[in-house]
Amino acid sequence: MNLGMILVLFILLVIVAQTFLGSSISSENDQPISALYTEGFDVVNETTNYRFILSSKSGSIEYPASSIINPRGGSNHFELQLSRPSNEASVTYTAYNLGNQVIGEVKFGFKCVYLLGVRFSSTSTVTNTAPVNISNGNTRIAIINQ
Repeated sequence: MNLGMILVLFILLVIVAQTFLGSSISSENDQPISALYTEGFDVVNETTNYRFILSSKSGSIEYPASSIINPRGGSNHFELQLSRPSNEASVTYTAYNLGNQVIGEVKFGFKCVYLLGVRFSSTSTVTNTAPVNISNGNTRIAIINQ
């Protein structure tokens, strides 16, 4: 057998295998699209005396169930849509003390690079005028007392 004949037989084998086995083989593509093409990010309020209200967002990110993050462990979860190899969004919160007075603002950035099925995620603090410290993780931001 020459190389050309082996190549033709291999191509035929691949076509036949995909035709008969393709529907029974599960792959990552069988998952819901929303699970495959989004990346989740969390903002957690670990302060004891401040609450944060979402005031704006930009980019392809879904709004959380609630726009308020209460002190002592309240949180918001965001899903960033992964429509391009590099995806970015930001959210801005207004900070309030327990007397309901505005004490500042924080703006966070979310980024996810989706390349060859691998996700590289990061968070950043864009601005912070509130009297709090920020701890940035790959997909989690913690707001903590100074």
